Amino acid sequence: MSRSCSSGSNQGNQAADEVDERTIMLTALRKKTLEVLEMLSEMEGRYRLRAPQRLLADEGKGMVASPLETEAPTLPGVVIASEGPTKNTANDEKPINRSNITLPSLAAEQDVVRDWVEVAKRLLEQTPAVGANRRWSEARDGVSQQDVPEWAMKDGWEDSLSRAYAIIVAQLSDDQTAALPDPSEDRAGSLDALSNGYLLCLSYNATLRLSSPHPFGFISPSSIHPFPLSLSSSTEMYRTASSANDGGGRGEKIGQTFRRAENLRLWAGALKHRYNLALVGPPPFDPKVVAARREEGWRDGLEQAVGEWADIVAKEVRGEEALTRENGAGPLVEPS
Repeated sequence: MSRSCSSGSNQGNQAADEVDERTIMLTALRKKTLEVLEMLSEMEGRYRLRAPQRLLADEGKGMVASPLETEAPTLPGVVIASEGPTKNTANDEKPINRSNITLPSLAAEQDVVRDWVEVAKRLLEQTPAVGANRRWSEARDGVSQQDVPEWAMKDGWEDSLSRAYAIIVAQLSDDQTAALPDPSEDRAGSLDALSNGYLLCLSYNATLRLSSPHPFGFISPSSIHPFPLSLSSSTEMYRTASSANDGGGRGEKIGQTFRRAENLRLWAGALKHRYNLALVGPPPFDPKVVAARREEGWRDGLEQAVGEWADIVAKEVRGEEALTRENGAGPLVEPS
């Protein structure tokens, strides 16, 4: 048997094993879910008390007043909800539950829920990207840092903009980053190339799968305004601005400014959603100011924001950021 056939067979067996394991986990989760539902039903019967009937049915004679129409006795540990308008159906009465329940008395119930959570957690950790899952688990548990990329290392990156450059170059293609200058050689040119937000949005999406096997917070690709990469350099930027100031390209310049601002707003909003990163500075990051590229110090706000993004991505890949972030409120757009 050839090596390729043997490799294909091994991959097929591995895929089948993964499917079998996932099926077993789903079966276990279904069983634990039924146990939780059964427990909740039992608790409802155990702790719910019947409300005193206000009316008793007298067969053939309609409804008559009940002896309980007088004052109902007070039951220990029972909270009776205030009554609304009187109705002649027993189903309209609000349930009465015991209020003297303590957490220690629910030890068995806690075990049932804890078992369900453990099974659900193991199932969620299963992913086709086995390598990514392993890297995330190892970095999270502090067991191994061998698979952490160089740009995510804690030491050696005092310049956060250089770290951001390394991230972008590592995650995007050579064609996409060909016009992005290295900030160690042309700092202003590098910031100018990032000022339209296009490369920032692309690289933000690209890094999400590195930091978690269950990423959320993707920016919808259809929402990102593309820009010709050849127009990202500082020389071309000022050439375009000069042409617009002459009057002929004013409409085009306004349109480009709007698209730049939209990309930067998308990127900043994604950082707030994913990392709770507000980009307040100092100096603060203002997408409109950066997109206009006129006010003094606009590059400073952009550099601060890009550096903060690079540092927090590196921390998450190393497993230093809060792990609950992967169970966030929900994605901006579901990943395809």
